[in-house]
Amino acid sequence: MGSSARAVARERFAACLERPDEAIDLAEAALWIAAEARPEIDVGAYRARLAALAERASARLPASDDPAQRATALARFLHDEAGLRGNEAGYYEPESSYLCDVLDRGLGIPITLAIVYVDVARRLGLDAAGVGFPGHFLVRVACGGARLLIDAFSGRPLDLRDCQALLARAAGPDARLEPAMLADAPPREILARVLRNLKNAHLERGEVQRALACSERLLLVAPNDVDEQTACALLRARLTRLN
Repeated sequence: MGSSARAVARERFAACLERPDEAIDLAEAALWIAAEARPEIDVGAYRARLAALAERASARLPASDDPAQRATALARFLHDEAGLRGNEAGYYEPESSYLCDVLDRGLGIPITLAIVYVDVARRLGLDAAGVGFPGHFLVRVACGGARLLIDAFSGRPLDLRDCQALLARAAGPDARLEPAMLADAPPREILARVLRNLKNAHLERGEVQRALACSERLLLVAPNDVDEQTACALLRARLTRLN
C-alpha cells in the first residue's frame, strides 16, 4: 500500500508539472511532494483546510479596497491567529518543508509558509506570488501600481531596508540589493527550491533514500539539469553501497 501510494504521489506531482506555469497549483504540487513521504495523508483534505483558512481569514480582513491593508492583515492572521509561524528552532528539519507537516504543526520555513500565504491570498482575491529572495523566500502582493513585500515567516510586511538587512544576513554585509532579487519566482523554480531544501535536510539525517527521491523529482522539474543528473547518479550509487 505504501509503495503504491508513493508511486501515485509521484505521478500526481508530475501531472502538476505538465500544466502551463500560470496553471500550476503550488500548494497542490507541494502537497504531492509531501504525500510521497507521507503516503497516509489525504491531499484533498489538506487542500480543503487551505480553503477553510481562507474562509476564516475573510472574516478577519478589513472591509477595504486597499490591497496593502488586506495583505498585511492576512499576514497577521496567518501568523498570530492561525499560528503558522517560522520554525526558528528546527529550521532545517524536513518537517518544515513538507506542507502537510507545516499545516499540522504550525511551523515552517519561509518558502512553505509563503506557499500557504499565496494560496490563501489568491482565494481572497489578492494578486500574490512568491519571490525567490536570496536565503529567505518572500511574498509579493500587487497594490495598484505598487507592490508590497510580505515575510510569511515573521508575519509582517517588509520595506527595502528590511530586505537589505535580510540580504546581509544571507550573503554578507557587502551584498547589495538588486531589483532582480525581488522578482516573482516561477512555480517550477519554487518547487525546485522546496525539493532542494528537502534533499539537503534528508542528507543531514543520513536518509539517502529520501534524498534520492527528492533528486528524482528535481529532475522532473528540470530534466536537463546536468548537475542534478550527476547528483542523482551519485545518490543511487551511494544507496547501492549502503544496501
